Amino acid sequence: MRTRSILIILASLLLAFSCSAETIIVDPNGSADFITIQEAISAAAIDGDIIIIREGTYNEGLDLQLKNITLTSTDPNNQEIVDNTIVTGFPQRLSNLGSITNIKGITFNNCSSTVINASSSAENKGTIQNCIFNNNFVVIDSFNGLIDNCLFEQNSNVIYSCEGISIQNSIFIDNTGKVFYNCGNCVIKASVFDSNRDEIFSDCEDALISKVIFTNNERTCFSSQWRSIIENSIFAGNKSRVIVAWQEKGASLNCVFVGNQKVFDRYSGIISNCIIYLNAINFDSTPSIPSYSCIDDYNGGIGNFSTDPLFVDAGHWYYDMELEEMRYAMGDYHLKSQAGRWDTNSQNWVYDDVTSPCIDAGNPYDLLGEEPLPNGGIINMGVYGDTAEASKSTVPEFNICDFNGDGIVNLFDFSTFCNNWLWQSP
Repeated sequence: MRTRSILIILASLLLAFSCSAETIIVDPNGSADFITIQEAISAAAIDGDIIIIREGTYNEGLDLQLKNITLTSTDPNNQEIVDNTIVTGFPQRLSNLGSITNIKGITFNNCSSTVINASSSAENKGTIQNCIFNNNFVVIDSFNGLIDNCLFEQNSNVIYSCEGISIQNSIFIDNTGKVFYNCGNCVIKASVFDSNRDEIFSDCEDALISKVIFTNNERTCFSSQWRSIIENSIFAGNKSRVIVAWQEKGASLNCVFVGNQKVFDRYSGIISNCIIYLNAINFDSTPSIPSYSCIDDYNGGIGNFSTDPLFVDAGHWYYDMELEEMRYAMGDYHLKSQAGRWDTNSQNWVYDDVTSPCIDAGNPYDLLGEEPLPNGGIINMGVYGDTAEASKSTVPEFNICDFNGDGIVNLFDFSTFCNNWLWQSP
């Protein structure tokens, strides 16, 4: 009986060893396992295999055969290597992705079809990371995994029919067609949309947009966008409408809208803790009534006022001689404060001669999040409200027990005391 158990264990170990993931190397010069990427994909026997693609230009379409494998350049974190590891061709495309297919550090360009088509896989939760997509017809279709630190530049169309896709730390610039079309439940964080020529979000719903910059885009940023939340984001110098058409049950929270042609058009979502400044038109046929916001020439609603928000720099329009067009130079949308505001250049707190009226002027019922002390006990308006870079509050009289700096010692301060009890410096 004991001998049989030992044999079963040995057989299990041998099976695990034989099924371990392999690394396959592709080199276009023939000095590795395979010359083409497709040959390497076909040779990949099991889930988890890693295909390392050496620098070169690969003119081929790729059928991933529903395998859960990783395609990667030799160093996805080296920009020069990424630039020189190129999959190109007419009509090059990636199809039949597995449920967990990872693509890292590769440049895809000049595809007349869809670069990554994940429609054959009902569940694709892989990662596309450190990649460049340039001059393609459609970049991604039906993918619902993670896109991280990618560049999408001068494509005709970008992301179509993706349900549940997450994107972070990525740049979308100078694309000529729709950027997001017919997508649902997408999460976009810490990304930039600059100088795109067509609508950015069109016929999308239930999106979360957080800490994103939209600037110099020529068409509508959000069109027919349903139930989406836009928070802590900047819209600066966009040349058409920012949000248009029935944004039902959505919300724009702690955003900055500055230097745009038109901000809200037929918008019915929540507008709160925002700064809306120096735009040509703020509202057009918009039923929403903003609250706790700083808005040019607007004093209605609860907690709203109209004044200079005292940004560090609001930005400005200028004529670009090379592009022969008007462009908007982004500013610094931290709020000035005598008690301290974060300086991006020095990565330190600096002190101003004046204090913005938008500090401690947001909705008093909203949570403060990561706002540093002293924070006055009330969230700031603008893009840095509720964040660690929120400008600090000035407190007329200081009491050592007033931990949040709101001028009152109460249960909020006691809660702060309890939460930090027995804290020790590292």
